[in-house]
Amino acid sequence: MIPLWKGEVEAVYSGKGKVKIRIRRGSIFYGKEEEEIKAILEKKSQYSVLQKNPEKEIGYFSIRQISVVYQNNSGGKKASEVELYGSFSAIPGVPESLLTAGTFIQDYKQEIAYIEPGAFFTEDRRRTRPSKQLRHPKDGKEMVLVSGGYEQNGEPFYESMGFFIHGQGNDPSEDSYNPFYFKPERGNLQDVSSFYIDKYEVTNQEYSKFLKETNTSPPPHWKSGNFPAGKEHHPVSGITYREAETYARWSGKRLPTEMEWEKAARGTGMTWKINRDESYSFFQVLWNIRSETILILHYAIL
Repeated sequence: MIPLWKGEVEAVYSGKGKVKIRIRRGSIFYGKEEEEIKAILEKKSQYSVLQKNPEKEIGYFSIRQISVVYQNNSGGKKASEVELYGSFSAIPGVPESLLTAGTFIQDYKQEIAYIEPGAFFTEDRRRTRPSKQLRHPKDGKEMVLVSGGYEQNGEPFYESMGFFIHGQGNDPSEDSYNPFYFKPERGNLQDVSSFYIDKYEVTNQEYSKFLKETNTSPPPHWKSGNFPAGKEHHPVSGITYREAETYARWSGKRLPTEMEWEKAARGTGMTWKINRDESYSFFQVLWNIRSETILILHYAIL
């Protein structure tokens, strides 16, 4: 979500109050006439009221009156502020006393940031090529595509989808042992479809931002709630699985499955051909993507 404008709550009394929007260069209201400004604000019947530190929705504001304030400068008369008058209401379970000056209202627009892997087909059974890299708008982290198909001469083919041989076939005493490792068949191969995954691990600095925005307790080894000095770019450690899950949800992603992790880290897939006797011959496909990661997009698995 991309913020369009923000208004500070200046006063609240008996469920009624005032919100002020300051118009700066680059604002959605900058250079617009009064009727245009009102038309933008009147698109919604109410707006969410949010508290600061951590940012959290606590109520709603319904506009009853819009007043545009003008300022004369060298470029002529321009709108400098918008004053909104209306009524406040708290969401269920939130005390009305939290709706005070110092909170704010804000409007957003939806950002289309991703092409879901393999979302489109073409007549020759190839799919349009999704972006191989993207930057997530929530946490700003670089993500890479782990494809469910394979490429030939630079063209993506998806007949084999994401079939993947996992584990190892040498040591039965290890948890990673796969008895079918050297005897792959369609029935024992894992089918892992395309997904996006963080290219780098979550750092102490990135995790600290999450803690501040959600008012969450830091790892126990962080002294006075701060990560070790000089290790802001080191991978965060000492957190539980549930804490990692919570971070993933906050960032708009989820934790990878065991097979997704292995495919992203090891990068081997399988394709096959059908023989004349209707048996299958399998071939390994080597990928050139290697990632050290912990998160993937929550909707990128098809």
